[in-house]
Amino acid sequence: MKKVGIFVGILTFALVLSACNGDQTEQGSEESREGSEVEQGVNESIEKNYEDVPDPVANVNGEDIQKEDYIMTIESIIAREGIDIESEEAAQFLPMIKQQAVQSLVNERLILRAAEDDGIEALEAEVQERLEPYLAQYEDEEALEETLNESGLTMDELLEELENIVKQEKYLDQRIEPVEVSEEEIQSAYEELQALYDEELPSFEDYRDELELNLQMEKEQEQITEIIEQLRAESEISIFIE
Repeated sequence: MKKVGIFVGILTFALVLSACNGDQTEQGSEESREGSEVEQGVNESIEKNYEDVPDPVANVNGEDIQKEDYIMTIESIIAREGIDIESEEAAQFLPMIKQQAVQSLVNERLILRAAEDDGIEALEAEVQERLEPYLAQYEDEEALEETLNESGLTMDELLEELENIVKQEKYLDQRIEPVEVSEEEIQSAYEELQALYDEELPSFEDYRDELELNLQMEKEQEQITEIIEQLRAESEISIFIE
């Protein structure tokens, strides 16, 4: 089953790796240096703007969520959306991004702890499968570990994060009901798009499979939202930032 939820932790690692990774050429080295300078600038801007943020930023059932994780999450969202931290756009969207960051961390922690309470474990082979896309970017595991170390991370931290992802996915897999999309729903979605856009769309036959997948993902996301809302209702959550 495909999951629409992408957990922030793995996005943070992916963005750090993509910023540091490059071909072993002069051009690749230059791009890597530029990426590091951009990343450093983002970090300095964020740290300057968040000097007054409390640590921890939240507490979930007696477990703190640290300021460091909060800042890393904001950084990952900003990098993913391609927002210039010094721009007016950033100032406009930053309050929303801050709320998205802390709520994502709370939800992630809730799902992880619920999975562990249910005795869900991540097999070594499952973690290794999640590691393969990262290894594919490097000559060997040692090269990946070197890049992680240069970024202030370790292989153990990456593996722990991947292990958490596996647990979260298994927890959701066990609770999401099979999703069915009717032909009428697909046709209705296509007609709505036709009404929204003036330009000619691909034919229904060419677009059908993509529409079906999108509708399946929307229905899965609705179930995930309900699962999280239930977990939140059963939990004690304190958020210490506005």
